[in-house]
Amino acid sequence: MEPTLDDLLATLHGLVGREVHLDGVPCQVVEILVEQHAIVLRDLNAGKVIQPNQHGDPQRRVDRTFTVPVMSPLDDELHPVLSALIEEEAERERLLALARGVRG
Repeated sequence: MEPTLDDLLATLHGLVGREVHLDGVPCQVVEILVEQHAIVLRDLNAGKVIQPNQHGDPQRRVDRTFTVPVMSPLDDELHPVLSALIEEEAERERLLALARGVRG
């Protein structure tokens, strides 16, 4: 059966709440970005940062976040941070197959 976007999203949503280190910074998966095929990580150590509005003016204080693509921009593999979130090799391989299948 052909992998679908719904299969990929269901697998990615299972990662919400998991913790990982991004460049030594402890983070937690807080959101899945469907259109971008990416995950959003919240910095667990940083305080609030000022978020600007569309004009660049300071708007409000928010948690510092990072967006990480599902696939590595360097090769046809899962992004290393995403791969580190998944302990079991079989689960990593399944996610990789889904991501490759959805991407085309």
